[in-house]
Amino acid sequence: MTDFDENPASASTPTSLPIVIAGMHRSGTSLMASCLQALGVDVGSNLMPANAHNQKGYFEDVEFVDLHRAIFRAACPAEEPGWLEVGYTESEHLDMARVAPFTEAAKQLIEARRDLPIWGWKDPRTTLLLPFWHELLPNARYVFVYRHPWDVADSLYRRGDSIIAERPEYAYQIWTYYNRRMLEFYNANRERSLLVSTNALQAQMERVTHLIEAKLGLSLDAETPAEKLRAIVDGELLRNLPLDHGTVALAHAHCPDAVALLRALDAAADVPSPGVAVVPTTAAFAALHRAAVQGEKNMPSLLRENERLAAESNCQAEEVRRLHAREAELSQLLGARDTTIQDMVHSTSWRLTAPIRAIKTTLRRVHR
Repeated sequence: MTDFDENPASASTPTSLPIVIAGMHRSGTSLMASCLQALGVDVGSNLMPANAHNQKGYFEDVEFVDLHRAIFRAACPAEEPGWLEVGYTESEHLDMARVAPFTEAAKQLIEARRDLPIWGWKDPRTTLLLPFWHELLPNARYVFVYRHPWDVADSLYRRGDSIIAERPEYAYQIWTYYNRRMLEFYNANRERSLLVSTNALQAQMERVTHLIEAKLGLSLDAETPAEKLRAIVDGELLRNLPLDHGTVALAHAHCPDAVALLRALDAAADVPSPGVAVVPTTAAFAALHRAAVQGEKNMPSLLRENERLAAESNCQAEEVRRLHAREAELSQLLGARDTTIQDMVHSTSWRLTAPIRAIKTTLRRVHR
């Protein structure tokens, strides 16, 4: 077991080992938390329940999640565009002076777990609050996970959050924000942290379990831990796009900051992603590119045809309006005529002159 740092300012005790699990949302933090729970880490008893978006459970301690949400409401500028639920604003501003008042509440959560020998929590939001927690838990160990940005974006789009539907670019921007903060902390605390790509998790299970034991200081039981974790990892739930997918090439072309950060994560990670340093031009990407060029070339003629159809439609609409107006006018005249005829038929003079009209009609017939 790794020796723990002793610090009288710490809210935990030297005999209690806290393990913090963090990373961008939809990156496999729940999967990693379930693995660590299987290896003996107490991740809490009041956990967020499973749902359609995380069928095997979130493994998120509700008390920590509620605290982090409260911190974001206080420390993020509410008037600025962003996604407050995950602590993101377009300026990426998080006022740490407004985080400090939550110190006592955080200490109470730690105190309630001080008798647990190995405990921890998982919440992606922790990624933005690592310095805050590290000051309270100087002896903590950290497990960070990351996932290809296009896979995270794909997962977020499929989940259907309204903010992501309105601002799809947030998927990549928040991925970059979270992972930049995580990498900064990891580089400053490598000796107490483990950084794993979930894209490599299934293929590198033995290495991951070895690092959990060696780097986190966990004493694993006699049962083969890698086999235990393989029973937990479900590749169907952690869907990853193939590297020759057109979306991957588009991400390389249009999200260079995210791709550069992914390469930095891979360069630093204990278990990096499998081979994404260079993505060749694929048939899918070439087809998308050609379609875009062809569409651009056809745009002038398409616009002219659209204008012609619109003008033709306007003329037809005007003719229809004119015919409707004429129809209404004729209908009004016919109505007035019928009214006049009815008035005449029912008038006294019409009845008195009826015999005379009959004689005239007879004489016309005789003359014929």
